[in-house]
Amino acid sequence: MVDSKKLRIQTGVVNRCFKEKNYYLKELVVFEKKLQNTNFKDEEEAYRSKMVPQQIDETKAALKDTENALENAIVALRQLVEDDEADKSTKEWVAANDKLKEVTA
Repeated sequence: MVDSKKLRIQTGVVNRCFKEKNYYLKELVVFEKKLQNTNFKDEEEAYRSKMVPQQIDETKAALKDTENALENAIVALRQLVEDDEADKSTKEWVAANDKLKEVTA
């Protein structure tokens, strides 16, 4: 039988990784907009704009790591949810199943 604590923890891992992935995607959009900006107010802003490509690369690397972690977490959660002995009436199982549907949609 699947331990409800394991199910709850793995659901939390998937949830955290999913939020982190969405954060990095939003951050990437912001940096790409900054990269297109060429109207600088002062010298410091011009200097910071030169750092944007590096920030984009770092965000892409972090995004790739997060996507890998999310994939692994989804596989682990799916195994727990699809376990034949899992009690499908528990709130933990329902939450885990709903989270799987959300992140794989």
